[in-house]
Amino acid sequence: MASKKQSIVILGAGFGGVYVHKRLQSAFRKDRDISMTVINERDCFLFTPLLHEVATGGQRQENIIEPLYRALGSGTLFRITRATRVDPARGIVATAGGDIPYDYLALATGSRANFFGIPGAQEHCFALKSLEDAVRLKNFVTDSAKRPGALGFVVVGGGATGVELSAELVEFTRNALRRKDTAVTLVELGTDLIPQFGSRLRKEALKVLRKKGIDVRLGTGVASVSADSAALTNGERIPANAVIWTAGVSPNAIPFAGNVALAKNGAYAVNEYLQLANYKNIFALGDVASFTNPGEIKPVPQHAQTAVAEATCVAENIIRSIKKQPLKAFRYHHTGDLVSLGRWRAVGEIAGIALSGRFAWWLWRTVYLGKLLTWRKRVAVAIDWTIQLFMRRDTGKL
Repeated sequence: MASKKQSIVILGAGFGGVYVHKRLQSAFRKDRDISMTVINERDCFLFTPLLHEVATGGQRQENIIEPLYRALGSGTLFRITRATRVDPARGIVATAGGDIPYDYLALATGSRANFFGIPGAQEHCFALKSLEDAVRLKNFVTDSAKRPGALGFVVVGGGATGVELSAELVEFTRNALRRKDTAVTLVELGTDLIPQFGSRLRKEALKVLRKKGIDVRLGTGVASVSADSAALTNGERIPANAVIWTAGVSPNAIPFAGNVALAKNGAYAVNEYLQLANYKNIFALGDVASFTNPGEIKPVPQHAQTAVAEATCVAENIIRSIKKQPLKAFRYHHTGDLVSLGRWRAVGEIAGIALSGRFAWWLWRTVYLGKLLTWRKRVAVAIDWTIQLFMRRDTGKL
């Protein structure tokens, strides 16, 4: 194996970081010449695809977090701290808690909301990137529903998160909170919702949302946001108790002491092995990496499916690097998407097959149950979903 003890550091414990660790732990479980350290600001893994359910009373917050001591298992050093800089020349990650040396480094630090410099957006919008975001949004919606007067929300961004949140927000406010007068507006700059799907599914999603009473605005953007409204690029101003931003992300790229190539969006530019161009022992994946399949123009999509696929390649290439073997080139193969449209409705495309209706909704739930890290959480999520088939959602503040 290795001629000296090798130190592997994984920076970030989202989907990318956790799945890199799982593969490496399996490969090096009995190898005392390999040490692994995971650095993360929080002590838990967050299942981000269900954040909108926490925000709308569909799931308890504890159901979508997994303590990292349980997710990572034994044999891994876990540091709860904030990384501030990577120094490749010295082979260290500088953190708020001190320097951590590495021989191989995997960067999986994820992303944050990108407000694109729109006036008032960062100050007044709710984001949906963390558990705190989801809890804050649910508490605000619950409080707002108890006050007299109009109740309205604007959701910015017609991708999967915006569509799913809009559908659940209508059901939460009108059914669980008994505010039948709730107005939900979904604003999308592009000409279609969920553009990753074919025309039929895009139209189906639009039809379902509008049937739920959601005011879907296509081909218009947000010009500015204030404490009580969103101004659109067409000159219209929509009153809102809250504006919720799901329209884009920015990578959480950690600064380097030295030159590092970045893509236009600020993510690390990586080669076909998911290495940083100038540093063969540093890999990046997930939202913080920019990779384009050979022969294609657009980078691969930024979502959990991509991060998991890249994690497998990064872990394999770290293993091969340690063993002095040729590296494996990465190519992303999209397996499909599923988007919930609220109770009993969803659209999806799996292996090129278009799905909609109750079967797609059942499949959406089944797939996400399978992606939760432990059976403990799968059972908890399944129980909450089952209860809600017969009872109203939880409207208590968190």
